[in-house]
Amino acid sequence: MRSRDVMDHRWMRLPLSWSASLSRREPAGDQVLIIVTVLLLAVGIMMMYSSSALLAQRRYEDTAFFLKRQSIWISVGLIMLYAVSHFQHRYWRKLIGPLLCIGLALLAVVLFSPLGEPINGARRWLRLGVMTIQPSEMIKVILIVYLACYLAGRGERIQSFVQGALPVVFVVGVFVSLIMCQPDLGTAVVILTVTGGMLFIGGVPVRHLAGLSTAALAMCAYLVTQTAYQRQRVLTFLNPWDDPMDSGFQTIQSMLAIGSGGIWGMGLGEGNQKRLFLPEPHTDFIFAVLAEELGLIGGMMVLGLYGVLIWRGFRIAWGSNDLLGYYLAYGITLLFSIQVLINVGVVSGMLPAKGLTIPFLSYGGSAIVMNLVAIGILISISRAREHT
Repeated sequence: MRSRDVMDHRWMRLPLSWSASLSRREPAGDQVLIIVTVLLLAVGIMMMYSSSALLAQRRYEDTAFFLKRQSIWISVGLIMLYAVSHFQHRYWRKLIGPLLCIGLALLAVVLFSPLGEPINGARRWLRLGVMTIQPSEMIKVILIVYLACYLAGRGERIQSFVQGALPVVFVVGVFVSLIMCQPDLGTAVVILTVTGGMLFIGGVPVRHLAGLSTAALAMCAYLVTQTAYQRQRVLTFLNPWDDPMDSGFQTIQSMLAIGSGGIWGMGLGEGNQKRLFLPEPHTDFIFAVLAEELGLIGGMMVLGLYGVLIWRGFRIAWGSNDLLGYYLAYGITLLFSIQVLINVGVVSGMLPAKGLTIPFLSYGGSAIVMNLVAIGILISISRAREHT
């Protein structure tokens, strides 16, 4: 009888231990950020099929060719997001050295080995069996991690040019130089802009940033004037109607698509410019197809989703418990902001063509995976805050 009373007492205590363990569940992270990411992925999948079906039928005799491949990459990206979101962000300090070496090696392989696959006159892709990856997409995130780790450990030394900005100039300069050799001016501009923003928020004196910015602008201006196709892009931006059937064709078709959409759009799947008028409508210019089919209202709603994503990213940065988390969240959010602004600016004719995709909408395996990895880092930082 006595032993039975003891056993009964133990069984009565078990539910209490279960409830205690449930109350100690790991935090899920920023729920609004997760919802917005899922919504953008849903819109991206929808517009991916709408914009690419005719092109896929013509090239591969399969209207869902691009949709299937993008769905696979999104699945890989979601797995990576989950894994990274459960990886404590402070451990990136231990990984940044190997990551920089891997990134440098990948860029070198793309440029100097047969594995680098030239497409449209540029060597930006690495052929690995049946798939290709674009290392520069990985470099964007790797350099943000490097800059966050560097700034978090500098302290007052950041005020010195030699001990502050100069090491960053050397490291980032090596990567940007290799990316420029591909050539990929758009990615180089994004990396330099994010670097400048992170150095500014990290406390680098304005006079140092002004000098570095002047040098970077002078370098970009020189490269544009000395490279025929880059120079033509600037001339096309100034007057796309000067050569409407060649250099200005894509910009004009994009603006026609946006203008045709009006307020409410022509209806999902009913756009005309994707019907082999707008080259590669599923990549850099997918937002033009979206604006034509969903109209001003649809375009503004999607931009509103990006606005919420950016707001949550900066909110995570401001609420971070440590400097590393703050710089990581700030850099990633700045990266998303710049890419959206440049892509929409190019599509609407407000900026020269840069060849940059828009996050979560444009077709591209490397980009979608790394964008989801970046979201995973943001969620990890927000989870760390909730855990304390």
